Parts: sequence; structure tokens; C-alpha cells
Amino acid sequence: MSVGGVLCILVGTILAVLGIMVIVIFVWTYNDEKKRYNGGVCPQCGKKLRYFKTDPSDGARGYECPDEKCDYTCWVSWEKIDKDADRVRERTSKGSD
Repeated sequence: MSVGGVLCILVGTILAVLGIMVIVIFVWTYNDEKKRYNGGVCPQCGKKLRYFKTDPSDGARGYECPDEKCDYTCWVSWEKIDKDADRVRERTSKGSD
């Protein structure tokens, strides 16, 4: 096998591994955000999370527990995770941002 053939196999393997790593990272971050958002319910006390801000740099939406004793906050960047909260987010963001 020539040096070019070995190099081609090596580069192809590296690219395949990097591609798999990117996919794994996307799946992991999506599942982590989905778990933290918990369908819009605070996982600590069970109250409905309240939208409080959209980060202007990346569009992530912040949600917090309305119970001050709980102090739970999460950020969601994947649109699919909090798609059901869009109406609430639009109404709230006009007055708070």
C-alpha cells in the first residue's frame, strides 16, 4: 500500500471520528437541555417554569421557578424543546427585554 493510500485512510478515519463526536455532542446537549427544562415544570418543586429572558448573543431562553425558595433556573437553546412555550415567551419578552 502506498503512502498516499495510508494517508487517505488515516484522514478518512480522523474525519469519521470527528463527525461521530459532533453528532454525540449534539445529541447529548439536546437531551441535557430537555431534561433540565422538564416540560416546563420545575424538577425540584413541581411548579410551572416562568420565562424571564432571551440571551441576545445566542437566542437561548431562560426559565426560572417562580418560587423564590426553590431558585431553579435553566437555559434552552433548541427551539424544539420549548416550542409549546412560544406564546408565553412572545408575550413576556415584549415587556421585559
